[in-house]
Amino acid sequence: MTFYYTLKNSGQPSGILYVKFKYSSSTNATNLSQQNIQSTNWSGGIVQSTIACSLNSSEIQVTGSSIYLEFVSTSGVITTVTCTSPLTKTPPPSFSFTPTSLSLPCGDTNPRIFTVTPANIPSGATVTYQWSYSGWSEISSTSISKTLQPNSGTSLPTTVSVNPYINGVAQATKTCAVTRSTFTSIASITGNSNLCTSSNTYTISNTATNTITWSCSNTAIATLNVINPTTVTLTKIGSGTVNLIATLTNACGQITEVSKTVNVGSPILPATVFVNGPENTGYNQTLNYSLSGSSINGGTSYQWSVEAPINDDGGSTCAWQIVGGQGTQTVTLKSGCISATVVVRVVATSSCGASNTKYIYVTVGSDPCPPALRLSQNPIKDGSLIANVLYPPDCDPNARIVKTVNNEVKIYDFNGNIVHESNQNSNELIVNNLQLKKGVYFLQVITEKGEVIKDKIIIE
Repeated sequence: MTFYYTLKNSGQPSGILYVKFKYSSSTNATNLSQQNIQSTNWSGGIVQSTIACSLNSSEIQVTGSSIYLEFVSTSGVITTVTCTSPLTKTPPPSFSFTPTSLSLPCGDTNPRIFTVTPANIPSGATVTYQWSYSGWSEISSTSISKTLQPNSGTSLPTTVSVNPYINGVAQATKTCAVTRSTFTSIASITGNSNLCTSSNTYTISNTATNTITWSCSNTAIATLNVINPTTVTLTKIGSGTVNLIATLTNACGQITEVSKTVNVGSPILPATVFVNGPENTGYNQTLNYSLSGSSINGGTSYQWSVEAPINDDGGSTCAWQIVGGQGTQTVTLKSGCISATVVVRVVATSSCGASNTKYIYVTVGSDPCPPALRLSQNPIKDGSLIANVLYPPDCDPNARIVKTVNNEVKIYDFNGNIVHESNQNSNELIVNNLQLKKGVYFLQVITEKGEVIKDKIIIE
């Protein structure tokens, strides 16, 4: 492109004249060409000349591009811009095709409409189309579309294609790929999920015109007898879990499976299943145990229990407890506060009965963070007891810290009678006005976590 321009300025400044191009209104301008203007080029305050530049059509949008001239003086004080001229270009001819893909379910022979849409065709041009659609029958057509119907519901028709021509010149071929839809079924098998004794009957529904083949995943546990294409019986042979499988085949030869899990006999926890969890613990610790392994057969619920010695010292706060998870494969326990070996047991249950027992031995040792009492005076001479609950300095505080402090304080006489009882919300225990006879007494403190601390006190 060549621009013929006239510059007018009485000051006759030197500077640079640019040809500026913008791809769109939102993009920055680029320099296509530039020309130096000297003060000697001016004649009577006017410069008249030409400036050329090159621009490829691929750099221009169909609409939105623009071009203009800009003069910038050497001093940068004077900047002059011409009006912006829009640049447009004629887009090339194109064709779109719908649909571009089609998935046909088995047995579907419904008509489909295929449409080719031309765009940017030059004025006066002649457009023709050559169609290809083997395996389809034409129902109707227009100049740009065809309504086609599959010739068969079981034989897949070919890809539909159209080849456009402009004035006899072939353009790019447009196609619609035709595939067979995945075979799925809404069929379901009904019948009891638990086969406790003898046999159960199972029926499959919503199979349409599909053929059915039945199978059982483990004939050593249950045998299969086909009564009719949609009904079978399972007969108990052993115990375990089987999958009752109905294999459906449609008219197109596609296959899908419908299955039902059946628990046969009482649940079984085989040798591959074991109780997983800590085998050693301290007092009043939160513990998690779970069934691990494989082939847990037939359990719909899981019952956990703990065989531990009865604690007659700390009450309910110091006994083994099931905190959560009863009925599931994972249980949360709280250990007691007696050194002993306990047994954590679990059985799987269902409507057919209970399984064999799985268990783990757990050794409860000394408290990993044992507390102790420190008395401010002993013997006690003024009737005031002051004691502190202390923990070893190297003990992990996270193993013992609780959100609140609630120490249960009891004082027993030599015969085991309670002569004082209180709850204190601090690890500094203060009991005033102890009106006790002279003698030997026993101080017991049960902490928030159920830890039991004892010490002997003397009243004078």
